[in-house]
Amino acid sequence: MFFGLKWQAFLAFCASAISKESLLGVLNTLYGAGGSLVSSTFGAKAAGNAADISQILSTNFTKAEGLLPEVSKSPSGQRIYNTEHIERLKCINCFKRTGMTISQLRKFFLYETDEAAHIDEIISLLKDQEQIIKEKLIQLQKDSAHVHHKVEHYSAIKHALENNLPMPVWVDEE
Repeated sequence: MFFGLKWQAFLAFCASAISKESLLGVLNTLYGAGGSLVSSTFGAKAAGNAADISQILSTNFTKAEGLLPEVSKSPSGQRIYNTEHIERLKCINCFKRTGMTISQLRKFFLYETDEAAHIDEIISLLKDQEQIIKEKLIQLQKDSAHVHHKVEHYSAIKHALENNLPMPVWVDEE
């Protein structure tokens, strides 16, 4: 306890002296990206659809990279995020999870400003990203099968140890 606050709250308080985004980042790190943090920040409706938004805001790359539309501020200087911002942040988060670079994100949002003129570029960019995701999924399925094989092997070892049975021999996957 520091100054009557739990250590997590004290750290968050110190970070809030720098900026609201730092407060969100510290709270997100200390308490996880659960719905309660997002809910308390954006309201229950946004929380249901916006898991990791506080993580995106805490990195603050969206403003520096020009990925987030202009955010208005309250008279006290607090940023006011609207539905458009929330939707953009969800899109950024989705694309980042797929491995899309900031440069690609910037292109996508630039193309989106004039969809009719850039529809082919949008489709091409998204198809390329879709292919990357498919390749990652195939690799994840292989990795998952390997981990499952290991779990089975070590479960058999545990069973052998508990029952004084011969130790199983590792058999490579087919």
